[in-house]
Amino acid sequence: MIWVALAGDSYLFSLAGLGVEIVIATPGRLIDMLESHHTNLRRVTYLVLDEADRMLDMGFEPQMKKIVAQIRPDRQTLYWSATWPKEVELLAKQFLYNSYKVKCQDIDCYRNN
Repeated sequence: MIWVALAGDSYLFSLAGLGVEIVIATPGRLIDMLESHHTNLRRVTYLVLDEADRMLDMGFEPQMKKIVAQIRPDRQTLYWSATWPKEVELLAKQFLYNSYKVKCQDIDCYRNN
């Protein structure tokens, strides 16, 4: 089951107890679910942080850290960012272990992705 956390959807609280395989949520919405004790992240094995640079720009760093702190340390993390400023790099060093950096140099690569 895939669970998408959308703001204002009260039925999500009942879905959280069904045992989902994939959760798609904004950091704020996921924190709401965690703080209301409707779910936890203890069994998460894969974490995808998409648009990491934008989430930092929007002030979500505390929420991102809170989420990552609740996930098991042996997780596999995918950390996507269109840009790689110092703040993104520092946060990546906190979240990632034995990481590999894939960098796209060709402008056509940007257009195609």
